[in-house]
Amino acid sequence: MQTIMVVPTIKAAWETFLKRPLFLVGSILLVLILSSIVNALPGEDGSIILVLAALVINVLIELGLIAFILKAHDDVTQVKIADLWYPKAFLPYLAVKIMTTIAVLIGLVLLIVPGIIVALTFLFATYLVVDTGKGPIEALKESARITKGHKWALFMLMLALIGINILGVLALGIGLLISVPVSLLAIAHTYRALSTTPHSDAPANA
Repeated sequence: MQTIMVVPTIKAAWETFLKRPLFLVGSILLVLILSSIVNALPGEDGSIILVLAALVINVLIELGLIAFILKAHDDVTQVKIADLWYPKAFLPYLAVKIMTTIAVLIGLVLLIVPGIIVALTFLFATYLVVDTGKGPIEALKESARITKGHKWALFMLMLALIGINILGVLALGIGLLISVPVSLLAIAHTYRALSTTPHSDAPANA
């Protein structure tokens, strides 16, 4: 079974980041600016049309960012700003987002821990939609499969990445331009490691 180790994962992400730091910082800055503009569109009294438009654009931004970061992880020398545009998986991505959000919210309402477990179980569903073209249900099932037996390691990784981004905020917010791409690359690295794990009927503890 593939082992997830927090420090080596973050180190691998950092090494990838250092290969094109200015490009990755600029790309994340562009995404953050676009997201801020989009979120400001509806305003306090925005119409339902503007609200829906903002939601659609935000989903497209998220979708493109996953496609971009996967390509950056695989070969950072080849990734381009144009890779942030990846609309073809919009509908299955949106469906997965809605289903996982509902599942996590139900888990959080019941108790905090079930919500966290659900979030970790379906952590890579959107990645699978973008990376493999799987449908929503297939992506959810495959994410559950590849995260089985890795929940605790994933939880520790997420805690570490949250800590890194808190440090980014404390560094006058500018640090986020480094901590965010490194965090995204760490998640992409973990996804790649787990998604190449062959199917196994061996039992594993969550």
